[in-house]
Amino acid sequence: LPPPPNEVTQISTYPALERGLYDGDVTYAQLAQAGNFGIGTFDGMDGEMIALDGKFYQARYDGSVLVADSSLETPFATVTFFWPEQHLELAAPLTSYDLLKAYLAKVAPPANRPYAIRLNGRFSYVKIRSIPRQSEPFPPLADVIAQQVTWEQGGIQGTLVGWWFPQYLSALNAPGYHLHFLSDDRQVAGHL
Repeated sequence: LPPPPNEVTQISTYPALERGLYDGDVTYAQLAQAGNFGIGTFDGMDGEMIALDGKFYQARYDGSVLVADSSLETPFATVTFFWPEQHLELAAPLTSYDLLKAYLAKVAPPANRPYAIRLNGRFSYVKIRSIPRQSEPFPPLADVIAQQVTWEQGGIQGTLVGWWFPQYLSALNAPGYHLHFLSDDRQVAGHL
């Protein structure tokens, strides 16, 4: 049977992640049954996850990008079977993340439901991050993010994958935009 349209599967909640619940309990083989597109992380917060076209990628702290083994587990992920409702082309380049968010709000006005977002293109500049694997006892997410490593890249082809969640769903996921980047050559990836 084909998957139901507009169904979102989420593993755990963002508040749980904020509090340091990083033990994975769903394998990527299981997650693939729920979606072929989305974002998340890995057991112990071992990097950023990008699901694109049915493959799961792991953007590691050392800058490497791996295809995730199906036996790896996730403590937090948001996925869907991606069926775009809109196909748009920009008339002119957007020069900042704020302009991108304003454009997205214009073409897909915030509503009472989450939006899956996929943007393909050439990016004149991206700043991305990843985080190191954590050990127990797990620190809160704010402390983990303080350990992040960032990279800046210019003139790169790639895809932004992610979500917009409304404020009223903040008990489930971070409200607003949450995007990860994956380069077309699958060599550069991370949290935007």
